[in-house]
Amino acid sequence: MIPCADLEALSDWLKKRHELTRSRQLLVIEHDKETHHETGVALKQIVDYFNDITVFSDSNKEWFKELNADADKHNHETSVKARIESTDKVLKSLGREHEVVVLDCMEGLNPNTIYAASGLVKGMGLFVLICPPASIWKTYYAHKSGFPTSYKYSVEVSYFARYFKKVLLNNASTAWYGRQGIQLPIPAIPQPQKNEVRSIKRFTQEDALQLVCETWKKEAQLFVVTGSRGRGKSTLLAQIAHYILSDTTMYHQHRIYLCAPSKAQSDVVNQYLCDISGNKNTIAHLAPDQASKISKNDIVLVDEAGSIAPMCLDNIVSHSQFVIMTSTTDGYEGSAMGLMQRWLPKHSRVAKHLNLTKALRWDDNDALESVMQNLFAPRMPTTEMANKPEDTAENKDDLKLLVQSAHLQEINKEALVNSKSLFDSCFSLLMHAHYQSTPTDMLRMLDAPDNRIWLMKHPALTLPLGIICTIDEGGESVFTDPTIRKAISEGRRRVQGHLSAQALSQLTQEPEILRYPFLRIHRIAVHQDYRRCGIGSHMLTQLQKLNVSKQLITSFGLSPALDNFWYSQGYDLVKLGQRVDTSSGTLSALYVHQQSTSLTCKQLNVQKLQNMAAVTLAYLRKYGPRTFSLIPESLRARLAHLNDSSNEINLKIKRFLDGEVSFKMAKAFIYADLIKCKNEEVLKSFDALHQKHLSAEEKANLSELIKTQMRSMRN
Repeated sequence: MIPCADLEALSDWLKKRHELTRSRQLLVIEHDKETHHETGVALKQIVDYFNDITVFSDSNKEWFKELNADADKHNHETSVKARIESTDKVLKSLGREHEVVVLDCMEGLNPNTIYAASGLVKGMGLFVLICPPASIWKTYYAHKSGFPTSYKYSVEVSYFARYFKKVLLNNASTAWYGRQGIQLPIPAIPQPQKNEVRSIKRFTQEDALQLVCETWKKEAQLFVVTGSRGRGKSTLLAQIAHYILSDTTMYHQHRIYLCAPSKAQSDVVNQYLCDISGNKNTIAHLAPDQASKISKNDIVLVDEAGSIAPMCLDNIVSHSQFVIMTSTTDGYEGSAMGLMQRWLPKHSRVAKHLNLTKALRWDDNDALESVMQNLFAPRMPTTEMANKPEDTAENKDDLKLLVQSAHLQEINKEALVNSKSLFDSCFSLLMHAHYQSTPTDMLRMLDAPDNRIWLMKHPALTLPLGIICTIDEGGESVFTDPTIRKAISEGRRRVQGHLSAQALSQLTQEPEILRYPFLRIHRIAVHQDYRRCGIGSHMLTQLQKLNVSKQLITSFGLSPALDNFWYSQGYDLVKLGQRVDTSSGTLSALYVHQQSTSLTCKQLNVQKLQNMAAVTLAYLRKYGPRTFSLIPESLRARLAHLNDSSNEINLKIKRFLDGEVSFKMAKAFIYADLIKCKNEEVLKSFDALHQKHLSAEEKANLSELIKTQMRSMRN
């Protein structure tokens, strides 16, 4: 049992918090089998003190149920103080606020869920994490990683748990309660400094509301509003909607839509609108891919634009003249950093980019916000060489020397965990360079055993100039079973991970390809102060020299700039995706480094794979014009000059007729054969199968008809 003195200390702390601080706070309660009852008693103490508690847990622990033991059985709904929901409801609870949010972390540390749940806590509220004793986190959470590990790999130590523990222990405002000890600090109320001078204007909701509404009365404009969580971006959209609905002139001249990643997110904004207006007026939800429904004169409010595909945002902006977008600069919703760095520069229509800095839902210098941002949204540390030589003719030699003096080295995860500044610089590099980075990327970077991290270091700098994240795939020690290799190459089996190695084995139908070690370049980023100096090229050259026994590969969303960059580095396309990625609005592409192919994986026939990609390109030109338009002109030109692909076409069709591959897998090759043979009868059936709104039965019947017609044609 917990000593009475400990319970008294907890009770006293809860009372003092209410009297002495306005800050939200994090409390970690350590739980194990021996403290089963004690955890329940501690939580019951919190439930008795507060009136609004929500528990997120995936386990049916009795002590969670006991929290409502005192509820009135005859009036249960109104007397229940602690609501208990599954953890998957956290991300669906945007807009809700509670005095206390309890998150059960006994089944794993999920960064996205933790960060999201912290945003549900009201000002002055409490965020409680139920965890095992901190002394066993690194091994305990290694077996509850929260993501599927690649085939033949296992997590032995959770470096993320070590990082998580270190940050919390070093945070003076984090409270701990358990057998290992009790620490119950009370954050001080921040006092404004005398004669404080603010060098940057702090945009508030009122500033943004006035600017947007006054501007829209005069002319159509595109506004973008960003800010950290809790800055009232969704509430701002509700206020703008209320202003429009209240102005009879604007309301009758414009239809108004609310676009968000999900209907649930739109419902949150509409709830704010009802609270503001005092009635049931709501705005129609517009799915991100339904821009064709709107006209130039319509007003579109977009919430969490960082979570919406750039292509969908392009369509919205092209269809409407009145658009305001909001996005969170950090967190689980998707990153506005990618939005600002990749999408905004392409749109000259943006009238104003407003960054809301003042917290609306809690006080400035909030203790919980501070520790969550330190954990999951680290800021880029200042480099010692912030003033790099300017890219001028006079400084070419200095820039060249800077690049040549830098060297690439693999950094072990122990070193990352031990140096907060090094870790912050690494993850910040990735956040600034890649669209929609989320806290969960941090977990994979540290704990996935096949993930490796390479840093570009300069002798004069402590922090890195660039970073490369790679993933080990394939290898003789992994794919030891020939029956599994054969099944994968024939498309009858898939194992976890090893995505590129399996794709290449299946495309070429070569089982032995899986025995070769691959190194897939997952991410690459260069510090923004040192871009366009040749550092990216230098990193890739050194990576190849450090991994001469491995086949280098990379996959990414196709764009003209990326195709040109990777092609200039000796990489070329071997697989072209046919489906547009919803998060990036691009096609996926797989490129291999041709020099390492000739040295390591000689069975990887690049010419054969490119012939197959050329067949896919011709099919997309006819049946996927929207997808075809996303393929860079430079890549189209390279594929158009390839040799005859008859062997690949005949082989794929034979497998289709023998029932080894589906119509979906063979359709591009069937089309190529039909065009070559000019068989109008089969082409007619082929066209029919591409009509919209066919049932599954109709598709299956047409597929069998095509198979019968092609067999007859070949006889």
